[in-house]
Amino acid sequence: IAYANGIPAIFGVTVFHLLVINAVVVAVETRLLRQLSKSEVNAWFIILANLASIFLAYILADKTISTYLNTEWFGLSRKGVIEKRYFLAGVASFILFTILIEWLFFYLAQKNNSRLLTSLKYSTIINLATNIPIAIFYLTTGNYYDMGD
Repeated sequence: IAYANGIPAIFGVTVFHLLVINAVVVAVETRLLRQLSKSEVNAWFIILANLASIFLAYILADKTISTYLNTEWFGLSRKGVIEKRYFLAGVASFILFTILIEWLFFYLAQKNNSRLLTSLKYSTIINLATNIPIAIFYLTTGNYYDMGD
């Protein structure tokens, strides 16, 4: 098992994601919501949206993958080994759950409280814009799945 400064690599990647990537995501999502809604946005709702979705979407995606594909999303029982197709299925379900979880927070974050369906559209656009690059980052750096080496 790889260790970075004495901690398991999976823990290091998780902390990096929670602190660094999530901070960038909150900033980008807040800015995009302001641009799309042409409204003032309460960034605290975006922070809450990301905290809620990172944990809830992970749990729901992992449960979905383990139930329907009969494997663990992160393959923790096999020391982090997971086939790319399962990783991609997990990412797709994670993004879908994130869109749905953050939808209400995006609605509440807007000072003009646009319609609920409009907020769903914003949540979809913004989460695709932020989560697809994150998935590409993990795919290209070999995090979370077996590179086949």
